[in-house]
Amino acid sequence: MAPTTFSERVATAVRTLDWFKRNRAELDKLGLRADLWIQNLEAAIETAKATDNRQELLKADLHATTAALERVDATMYRITSGAIDAASGAYGKGTEQAAQLLTLRSKVRRGDGGAEDLPVEPKPVS
Repeated sequence: MAPTTFSERVATAVRTLDWFKRNRAELDKLGLRADLWIQNLEAAIETAKATDNRQELLKADLHATTAALERVDATMYRITSGAIDAASGAYGKGTEQAAQLLTLRSKVRRGDGGAEDLPVEPKPVS
C-alpha cells in the first residue's frame, strides 16, 4: 500500500535515503549514480520538512489571529451597542432618532443585513 499521509511519505523518503546511502557502492557499480539520488532525496526531505514547519507556524498564527479577531469583534459590538444606547437615551426613548438607532442594532441581531440603508442623521434639537 502506498503512503497516504504526509508523515508516511516523509518516512518513506527517509527510509529510501538511508537505503541508498547503505547501498551506494553497489548502486554505483550498476551505473545508477547513487549520489545524485541521495542529493535529491536530502533536498526534497529538507524542503518538505521546512515547508511543513512553516505551515504549522502559519496555522498557529491563524488560530491566534482568529481568537484575537473574535475578542476585537466582541469589544467593537459592545462599544457600538453602548453608543446606540447612549445616543438613543440622549434623544429620548420614543423619538424617531432613537428608533432609527435601535433599528441598526436589531437588524444585525436578526441577520437581515447591515444598516447601510438606514441613514442616521441627528436632527437639530430645538
